[in-house]
Amino acid sequence: PGLTPQGHPRGAAGPALAALAAEAGVRDVLLLLPPGATSLKRIEVDVPRPGPIGPGAIERATDEARDAAARPGEAVLSCRPYEFDADGASTGEAPLGAAPRLLTLRLASTSAPVGLLSAFDAALGGGVTLGGGVPAPDALAAALLPEGEGTVIAVGHEETCAAAVRAGVVWAQARAPVGLRHVEGDLAEALALEPEAASRAAAEALASPKPGGRAWKVASDRLGELSDLLTADAGRAGLPLGGAVLSGLPGAAASRVAGARPAGVDALPPALRCDPALAGAAYLALGQRGGLDRAVLREARKPSPLAWLLRRF
Repeated sequence: PGLTPQGHPRGAAGPALAALAAEAGVRDVLLLLPPGATSLKRIEVDVPRPGPIGPGAIERATDEARDAAARPGEAVLSCRPYEFDADGASTGEAPLGAAPRLLTLRLASTSAPVGLLSAFDAALGGGVTLGGGVPAPDALAAALLPEGEGTVIAVGHEETCAAAVRAGVVWAQARAPVGLRHVEGDLAEALALEPEAASRAAAEALASPKPGGRAWKVASDRLGELSDLLTADAGRAGLPLGGAVLSGLPGAAASRVAGARPAGVDALPPALRCDPALAGAAYLALGQRGGLDRAVLREARKPSPLAWLLRRF
């Protein structure tokens, strides 16, 4: 409670978050940032005549990319390579030990406004430390693409986001400003339903489509708009939607969005199946899947992580 639609904390958010942290007995909080709260940049770094490639060369190139990605007022949450090109041969894994004439790293950097993190830091107050943030696309990928490859689409209440993943790194993302709320609103207007009844009608229409039924036609039209908007934004981002897995819609309706297939959530903890992003954030934070850049998290042990972010970025 107490959050704006954009994920910013209102005055009521601080006491609510502090109470949850106290109940759980935790001192450090890791934020699951909504899709619109972060931005992604793709960066290429050339390493001419690197000699035999070792981890140090990769780390130096990654640091160079992180510095290039930094902008005033932004915190770089992660910067990781998703593709390596050694003399024209591309791979998702670092060619350690090779000695190409030219090594090119393609990296994806994700940033969040320092102002947003500062607002949460202030809302939490004393006793609880903001340890960093996990972007929603990274969390969804960790939950629904356990092999670290492919494309995931998540239909939320307010909007829909998509993320393309290679070597466990989100390298492209797209959004559409259409979610389940819009389907429910269309049904409420078309069938003269109260909000609660419209929510039930949407769930029934999406779970058991009746091609000749009015409810399915209304829902299908809105899903078609969602698909068109998401496909257009994915095209601008260079994000491939073919073969994507989708969460947030039952299997019968999933294919209406860019021909996606329903995600298998049965492997997630039962208590988190309704929120794959939260499950993915937990996997990343615990190191059970994928990789999480912990540059921000390491600083959580210092008195003021936001001061460090402001100094560094």
